[in-house]
Amino acid sequence: MSLQDPNIVNEQRRKRIAIVIANPSTSTVTGWPVGFWWSELTHPYLVFTEAGYEVEIFSPDGGPCVGDAMSNPSDASGYSKTDLISQGFMHTPELMALVENTAAVAAIPVERFDAIVVAGGQAPMF
Repeated sequence: MSLQDPNIVNEQRRKRIAIVIANPSTSTVTGWPVGFWWSELTHPYLVFTEAGYEVEIFSPDGGPCVGDAMSNPSDASGYSKTDLISQGFMHTPELMALVENTAAVAAIPVERFDAIVVAGGQAPMF
């Protein structure tokens, strides 16, 4: 096994991971819009792709997803301002397209994936 070909069962196929992020929602506590947490998507995405895994992003309803404002490194709150990994992801059009056009969880062909990762955030609670 190596990072270049982490699939020890079938050397002809790279391992595949599905990451599930939340569709936008509204907090029933604050009334604020909430979303998935950027670093809970971007950090695993970077680790997995750097290790040679194929990664696809899904959401419960499919379609465009929105990160929680507090997790956005550019947010005025400054809460996540040191998250350079998320900043880089958000400034890469090809990666942002993955967030803006997710397939629905029901469409995950589970037999094609080796793992499913569920990213957190505030939206999954609502």
